[in-house]
Amino acid sequence: MGSSKKYRKISRIAGFEQKISSSPWERATIKAVFFHAVKRRRDDINFMAMLKPAYDGFVDAGIIEDDDADHLTSLPCEFRIDKVTPRVEITITRGDK
Repeated sequence: MGSSKKYRKISRIAGFEQKISSSPWERATIKAVFFHAVKRRRDDINFMAMLKPAYDGFVDAGIIEDDDADHLTSLPCEFRIDKVTPRVEITITRGDK
C-alpha cells in the first residue's frame, strides 16, 4: 500500500474512532501541527499538500462533507520539535474559524 493510501486509511480509521456526529459537518476548520525530531527550516506549502490524503480520510469517515474550499478551511501549519515522538496532530473544528 502506497504512503498516500496508508495515510488516508489511518485518518479514516481515526475519524471513525473520534466521530462525534451522526452526519458529516457541512463546514469545518482544520489545523495541523507537525512535530519533528530535528529543528530546521520547513516549507509549509509542501506540508499542507502532504495532508490531502488525511483530509480525504476524514471525508471517508463521514466527519466532514467534503474537503473543498466551500466546506473546509485549512489554517497554516505549525512546526514544533519533539525528538522522542515525531508526529502530526490534526484538530478539526466544526464551522468556520
